[in-house]
Amino acid sequence: MNSRKIVFYLSNLLFYLVAFIGISLIWGIDLNDFSVFLSSILAILGIGFVAQWSILSNLTASVILFFNHPLRLGDRIRVMDKDFDWTGKVEDISGF
Repeated sequence: MNSRKIVFYLSNLLFYLVAFIGISLIWGIDLNDFSVFLSSILAILGIGFVAQWSILSNLTASVILFFNHPLRLGDRIRVMDKDFDWTGKVEDISGF
């Protein structure tokens, strides 16, 4: 059920992005000015994500888990670390 919501949300986001680009081309917005604005926004987002590196890694891992589906709810997993050996049960798969 959550997979459908995410795919629906991403398809709506793509639709609105294409509509925004189409409207901006119709209104005659200068692409050079828009590219400077967009690169500034992306730079600010990049700095914010680097400052919150753990959040970025969690979001990346959730995208990989969403499309790869190696785990299901109720599976038992074991994380073998050099210092610690953790075992647990998958109770929730979300963005974090």
